This record gives sequence, structure tokens and C-alpha cells, in this order.
Amino acid sequence: MALFSIRRLARIPFFLASDLLLRLKHGPETPRKYQLLFVRPQDVCLNHIGSVGLLLQSPDRFSGAVDGGDWDCLERLNPQCLEIRTVLEKRILEGLSWEDSGEIDRMLSLVDREGSFDHCKSLEDVTQRNRNLDKIIAFVRGTGTLLTRREMSAFAFREMDGIATVVARDGRLLLAYSGTHRLAIVQSLGAPVIPVAIALVHSECLTNGTWRTLLARSHSLEKEREALLESAARVGTTEEHQAKRSI
Repeated sequence: MALFSIRRLARIPFFLASDLLLRLKHGPETPRKYQLLFVRPQDVCLNHIGSVGLLLQSPDRFSGAVDGGDWDCLERLNPQCLEIRTVLEKRILEGLSWEDSGEIDRMLSLVDREGSFDHCKSLEDVTQRNRNLDKIIAFVRGTGTLLTRREMSAFAFREMDGIATVVARDGRLLLAYSGTHRLAIVQSLGAPVIPVAIALVHSECLTNGTWRTLLARSHSLEKEREALLESAARVGTTEEHQAKRSI
């Protein structure tokens, strides 16, 4: 296990303690760190990020899942997300190889610059990573959704390492720091429902009814997702396991 993952696992007791304190303050429906939520993929904004740059640099900076302030107000284009979306569309919609889509060159350039990027240090790592992405693409094509982290591993902590999402005060769902490829895949394929990990919710969502609305919608979408998986299993399109790396 990577040192980064060990450090994050070591923070789980702090997440649990923060959850308890926030629930005492805001009530039983208060979001929990990395809480699982089911959403429509198109409702998650991939191309922009708010002023959550600190989250991008240090995803666990906020031990709790609720915080106020103006982190959700300023938005800017995220060139890397746009580039990844383009690559995935070439692979999925145009049927290009990973090499022709530009993803191999993109990754090798990042590895050359950083030494290691996204768990990759060599061409072999990048090739294996692309195989994992192909498994995810095949799974989404066959089912219309993604597996939750708990469905992938009984030892998972909630939806940690899933598609990390933050909720702005007006209910907008913004991609935070993890899951760019997976989100681009499900959006390109038009998947109807996916699981996401709630990394941070603006405190105003708890008073203006937004969080309660998202929870109700999630319960409805969970039933829809169950029907999708049952249908996929009946026609034999479900793979036994999805790629288990965090892309």
C-alpha cells in the first residue's frame, strides 16, 4: 500500500470524531466524510473547480464533511479535466487506441516531469493503467453504472477513493480531486446513475434544504441503480470485478 494511502487511512479516526461533533451540532442528517451518494453523472461538473484548490493539493485538509466560507464561489476552467475528457471521448466515442487518443503521450510526459504520476512510473505502468480503464469502460457499457467502493472491497471506508465530489451552497456538484477519468467515462457513455464520495458540503446546504433534497434523490437513484445491475446480470453483461485501482 502506498504511503499516501496509509497516511489517509490513519486519518479515519479523525473523520469519525469530526462526524460525531458535526452531527451533534447540525443533526442526524449531517453529511459524513466520504459519504456515499448516488447522482446523475451529468449533474457533476467536470470542467470547472471552485476555490477548492486546497482540496486538490490535500484532499483530507477538511477532516469533516461540512464547512462554510466562500470556497464554492470562485470557479475557473480546469485544463487537465478538459484534456482528459477529450482523450476519453476519442477512446470511447471514436474508438481510437490509447496511443492515438494521446493518453499515452500525456501520461509519459507527466511521469517524465514528476518522476511518478497517478501511480505510474513507466510505460508498463501506463499500459496497465489503460487496461484498467478499458475494464471500467466495459463495465459501464454493460451496466450503466459503477461499483461502489464497498462492493469492490469489504474493507473500504465508505466511498473513500471514489469520485470525490463537493457540494456548493446552491446544490451544485463539483468534482474535487479524485475520479476525473471515471467521471469522464460515465459522462461520455451517458450512464444514468453513479456512486460518488462526498468530500465536503457547504454548511448552508444544511439550512436551505439542499442536502435533504440530494439525500432523497440519492435514495431514488439507488433503487434505479439496483434495477440496472439486476438487468445487466440477467443478460450476462456484468463482469465479476471492476478495475480496483483509483484512477
